[in-house]
Amino acid sequence: MQPQVLDGYRVPRSERPAAKPTPGLDHVPEGKKIFHSHAKQLRVQLTSPLDVHLPDGRKIPGRPLAVVFMEKFKVLDQVKDADTIARLLDHPGYGIDYWDYEDELMTIRDRKVQETIAVLGDPEARAAIIQALRDSGDADFDMPKAKAPKASKGATDAQQPQEK
Repeated sequence: MQPQVLDGYRVPRSERPAAKPTPGLDHVPEGKKIFHSHAKQLRVQLTSPLDVHLPDGRKIPGRPLAVVFMEKFKVLDQVKDADTIARLLDHPGYGIDYWDYEDELMTIRDRKVQETIAVLGDPEARAAIIQALRDSGDADFDMPKAKAPKASKGATDAQQPQEK
């Protein structure tokens, strides 16, 4: 007996669409706090409560508060998870195993600005980048044209430069 084949469930790799890479986070949503870890999956235990022993001999185990990072990130709500955020910031692993992603974004943005200023300040590097863009042949890239000088107030239409 042949197994029943359901359309759309399993197809050969050649027929599957290519997986799109997931974009990185370029901002922190308002009201959220994002932590970034060095490991793809990381579990940080924040509390270690004691077990409760009842008079009848039963034991209720203490439930620790732990945070699990998935895919290197953990997103927490600043209102609902305020206690967890405070504990994460006070944890000895903060700054070593994980850190605040907003600080990292600010560092990345500052570095990009400094690199851009350095390139724009160096005429040789700027000319090399402009030449590389011209040589790339991209149809969507056009060098900005120099603006025509403005005519003086007393100039007539015949004296004003013609735009092409």
